[in-house]
Amino acid sequence: MLCDRCEAYAYVHVMLDSGGILSWCAHHYREHEEALMAYAINVQDERHLLHV
Repeated sequence: MLCDRCEAYAYVHVMLDSGGILSWCAHHYREHEEALMAYAINVQDERHLLHV
């Protein structure tokens, strides 16, 4: 799955309280993480796979 902001691989998937899901590359997730937490009900973070 690709990042919703760019063409990079999405390592983080955020389920929103509205029912939607946003997928983010590591870079864009770091950029928007604080704002996303206000609406997130679940975060699947697979950034650890970047260092395997």
